[in-house]
Amino acid sequence: MKKLFFLFSLFGTLILQAQPEITWGEPYKQGALSYLKEIVGYDENGFYAVEDKGVFSSKNMLMKFDMSMNQVAEIDINQRQKEGRVFNNILALPNQMYVIYNNYAHKDNAFDLYANALNTKNMSVSPVAKEIKLCSVPIEKKNRNI
Repeated sequence: MKKLFFLFSLFGTLILQAQPEITWGEPYKQGALSYLKEIVGYDENGFYAVEDKGVFSSKNMLMKFDMSMNQVAEIDINQRQKEGRVFNNILALPNQMYVIYNNYAHKDNAFDLYANALNTKNMSVSPVAKEIKLCSVPIEKKNRNI
């Protein structure tokens, strides 16, 4: 029993002495009302994250970082709001990324879901004319008389 205790204490001492060396980089700086919501994808040049700026009026930014966590570019993914589109999500596939928007179509009384291709080289979203309509969900009117 004493030998077993001695071996465990010797092994524990050796593990505690083998401390890895960690080199920390510069801390990521962001505004007081901003936070990184989600890392949405990566490629050979870096990775992409959605940052939420603001508390009461949310502004979503898609940010591109290089492998050293340096911000390379950013775009406003709420830019389609003037066409009635509301940012929903980012879909990252192996060779392409898409920005997903939803829209309420008054004339059809339905919610439409759209995908816009994201050009990761120059960080731009394809124009509205090239967006892909994924689906349309009709909204039923219910009689609320009791």
